[in-house]
Amino acid sequence: MSIYKNFYSRLQKKWKDEEEDARSLGFKQKYFSQLSGKVLEIGPGAGTNFKYFPKEIHWIGIEPNEVINQELIKEAQRQGLTNIEIKNSQAEQLPLESDSCDAVIATFVLCSVLDQKKVLAEIFRVLKPGGRYLFIEHVAAPRGSLLRLYQNAANPFHRLYAGNCNINRETAKYIQATGFKNVSITEGKEKLFLLPWPHIWGVAEK
Repeated sequence: MSIYKNFYSRLQKKWKDEEEDARSLGFKQKYFSQLSGKVLEIGPGAGTNFKYFPKEIHWIGIEPNEVINQELIKEAQRQGLTNIEIKNSQAEQLPLESDSCDAVIATFVLCSVLDQKKVLAEIFRVLKPGGRYLFIEHVAAPRGSLLRLYQNAANPFHRLYAGNCNINRETAKYIQATGFKNVSITEGKEKLFLLPWPHIWGVAEK
């Protein structure tokens, strides 16, 4: 397991250094710059999003891969974030009090968690009333499409080499069913695994 975690941490570092797609970049520049107070980020990887956050936030990261801790600390320091905490735990049981976070960030996370419903329920629980959940996810193509058939066929193999990343999850409907209000979801496509892949970008409020 430690060999895999080391390999995957290097892969996350590579992803961090690559140029982001235009729509995700625009979403982060618009919404992440408005963050304040206590901000929980689930699955921060190697710190891809640090450069978009205001420097004064209290950032808490939920990262199950403890191998990436030092990379996260270095990247936070490089980006000028000083009030940070890293908790090596699973998103299905967040080690935070209810109604304690001003915002929750999750980018490309719900594809790989073990239980989407539990994670979304936990996000809802830890958010303060009026707090915002900001997300970017790659999702399943429409049912019956050729891409969806490919996703369904390739998913078991993809999970094996990509940290349980599922490529055929209908994530939007689970977000909408969680109990958030003022849910805004934009659908589109960006390149992923060399293909134009369905994505969602959104904001949901508790």
